[in-house]
Amino acid sequence: MNFKTTLGLLILLVVVGLVVWLSPSTPEPTTEPETPETESGYVLADRPERDDIQRVIVERADEPRMVLKRVESADDSPLGGKWQMLEPVAGPAEEVQIRTLVSAFLNLQFRTKFTAGTTDEISTSDAGLDPPAATITLIDQNDKQYIVHVGNKVVMSADTYVSLSDDDQVYVAKRDLPQVVDKDIDEYRAKRLTQFTVGDAKALQIGFEGQSYDLTRGDGDEWVINAPLRAYAERERVDTLLNRFNGLRVAEFVDDAPADLVRYGLDTPYLTVSVTTETERELPVEETTETQPAEPEIEIITQAYELLVGNTVGLGGEERYARVGDQDYVVSVKQTDVDNLVPKLDDLRDPRITRVKTTDAQQIALRVGDTTATIEKVGGQWRGTGDLAQLEAAAVTDVLQAFEDLQAVSYIDAPDDPAKYGLAPPRVELSVTAAGSVNPVTLLVGNPTPSGRNAYVQRAGEQTVIVTSAAQADRLVVDPLALRSREIFSLNAADIQQISIERGERHYELSRADGSWSFITPADAPVAADRIRNLTNDLARLRATVVVSNDKPDRFGLGAPAAIIQFTAVEPAPAPTTQEAAPPPAQPIAHELRVGLVDNVAYAQANDDPHVFELDGTVKRTLLAELIEPRLFDFGADDLSKITITAPDVELELGRGDEGMWAYPPEPYLALDEAEVQDLLNQLVQTQVQSYIAYDAADLSAADLSDAPARITLLLADGREIELRVGPERREETTRIAGIVDPPRVFELSDEDADQLLRGLGEFVADDE
Repeated sequence: MNFKTTLGLLILLVVVGLVVWLSPSTPEPTTEPETPETESGYVLADRPERDDIQRVIVERADEPRMVLKRVESADDSPLGGKWQMLEPVAGPAEEVQIRTLVSAFLNLQFRTKFTAGTTDEISTSDAGLDPPAATITLIDQNDKQYIVHVGNKVVMSADTYVSLSDDDQVYVAKRDLPQVVDKDIDEYRAKRLTQFTVGDAKALQIGFEGQSYDLTRGDGDEWVINAPLRAYAERERVDTLLNRFNGLRVAEFVDDAPADLVRYGLDTPYLTVSVTTETERELPVEETTETQPAEPEIEIITQAYELLVGNTVGLGGEERYARVGDQDYVVSVKQTDVDNLVPKLDDLRDPRITRVKTTDAQQIALRVGDTTATIEKVGGQWRGTGDLAQLEAAAVTDVLQAFEDLQAVSYIDAPDDPAKYGLAPPRVELSVTAAGSVNPVTLLVGNPTPSGRNAYVQRAGEQTVIVTSAAQADRLVVDPLALRSREIFSLNAADIQQISIERGERHYELSRADGSWSFITPADAPVAADRIRNLTNDLARLRATVVVSNDKPDRFGLGAPAAIIQFTAVEPAPAPTTQEAAPPPAQPIAHELRVGLVDNVAYAQANDDPHVFELDGTVKRTLLAELIEPRLFDFGADDLSKITITAPDVELELGRGDEGMWAYPPEPYLALDEAEVQDLLNQLVQTQVQSYIAYDAADLSAADLSDAPARITLLLADGREIELRVGPERREETTRIAGIVDPPRVFELSDEDADQLLRGLGEFVADDE
């Protein structure tokens, strides 16, 4: 700080001191000012509950008076809501804002209070109460008024001066009341344009771009489209549309007293929406002297909610003008909200095509080409005649479930010639009659669409062609025979005592004794116990995947069956007709099953039944499985002492030394991979045949094995020598013909097993480290 600055400050200090010393002192007041009372509490000492307030009047300087009224019924609130604004504009009010306003004054507390005019420092004028900035009048259900005048805020405080109309006190209220009362009137107006319960809606009309959409709710809350066509509507989607309408909100209040509607495009609206609701109200019961109370009368209250949507607001196109019901004012709403009210007919339509529940079905009529069938539910069970005298309950349920599940992908409301869609004639005509209905629902199933992913269907008597998924349609394309019982045999596996099988030139006979099976032919052949057990189990409870025909069995390979299985089962005789008669002994009953193969699919006929059954792949393998023990050798790897393998491009000789180690005799010093050698030994002793061609006294030359290209010679520790001959690969087959010389047997060996056995030296030489 320099010298000039210091000097200036000193001079200023002296001047201030002289002014204070020379100024006259303030005279003492002749009387003591009244000290404000320090008691606190609620401004409205005798205040009502918030829900008792029925009307609210807000009066502010330079603002129109606002009158709000609580409503009790739809008669008082045609557009919904619990509060209505009566002035300055009639319409629904924002309940949250009103609750906030009412609560603010009912719960208003003061910090202190004083009598106005008893002090020069705080007058009603200084407090902003003469005149008040705002006057709030609350009126309860008894028409008692609670009037609060709002003044200025207390200086350097968030408190506010208030007074009541019935005393002369000024209260210092503990609240910033200008923030509560200085809100724009539009903030008290309901932003939600309509308020109703969606479940009460009974009718919905929408007009858009010259098209009228008319929907009504019928029995069971089912919505029906009356225009522009007749169809069922999906309830959830209609409810979504109603919720969107019911949730439409004001973007801005535009004009409270429009001179005309033309400027807003509301004379010829862009969109119109009308919803009609019905609600029940119980009328009060008149008191009587009778002991039995009178039944209350129910009044049906019908209310309409209407919306007109006009031109876009400005150039942006983000909002449109709108007007609700007979309200005078015009508002704007968001274009996106309007777009959500524009109906899309295909979205509104119920995608369920048949609308018949599986459990409600009582009759089914099925036509495929010239074949027809009808079945009915009697006493809770499905019954048919002829080929369908015995029904597959699961198959019937599957068809009905497919009928119920059918869903529309799209609609062709103005179709071309039905033949274009494969509907004249259809692939299938299926009629289902439901309980409580006189007429059936008949469905025609046509051709797949060009993509093959969908298909055409049509309800009989209706013009519209419906597109559904091909997978769903194919579930309905069933021959009537598909409904027939798929049961072939129903026996006890333990009752099967003898089995005879013909497979081409091969013939097997087996018999059960003391619970164990043994071969009669070929004699003394070892039985594959697990396979004969699977065979008897499948035969006893044999079921098909579907019934495919009742004639022309040759088409299914049954003219020359791949196998004929005859078996005898001991079955109980019919029960005696009198109680005194002894039960007859069980009788052996003979059965026959013929199995045909077409394109590796198995078909079967049983006994004298003309029906042809398609069999499951697992069942096919069981019925055609080799029943002779498939393991070729009965010795272990430790019993082998020498192996010789010769085949095209393969020359291998392996021998076991004195210490049990395997070596390559031409070069004993050549290190072998013991793990690979052991793997070969295990594969050799565990070799399994796919099926035997000849088990006893087989002719290897007849099987072209005299000069077999591959031979494996095994020398056992006990001196026995076994020679295995393997034929060449066969075109379009996965097995090779093979045989052993002694005892002579011919069988099929899988290509995979043959390749694993016919390996050269290089597979067994140890890697260099």
